[in-house]
Amino acid sequence: MYRLHGGQQDTLRATDLLSVGDTLRMPVIVSGQYNYLRSFVIQAPTGSFDYWLTCDSTVRAALAGTSKLEEGVMYFKPASAVLVTVNLWFVPRLTGSQRMTFAITNDATNQAYSHREFYIDFAVH
Repeated sequence: MYRLHGGQQDTLRATDLLSVGDTLRMPVIVSGQYNYLRSFVIQAPTGSFDYWLTCDSTVRAALAGTSKLEEGVMYFKPASAVLVTVNLWFVPRLTGSQRMTFAITNDATNQAYSHREFYIDFAVH
């Protein structure tokens, strides 16, 4: 994978092809830079992927009860985490170009830095 920077959105792009039904694990590092994390949410068009997150007990201790790891949603307790590492597991379900989006929010007072979105486009066979 490689990362492109530009405009209001950074882009992660994959250079390999996937097949429907492949099960993949990708480690993800979520950072609020020097700010506390508020949320990390994964989104994809309905039916394009099955996906879920796994993490260790240290990360789980920082999560609010409203988090749904099995749906790719992490909400953090106030002032609990600046940096976390999780595993993203996913299975492509549809062929063609599929996009997975990652949204991160933190407690930065400058709104330009408090919310970022990234995405990965996958070519699925």
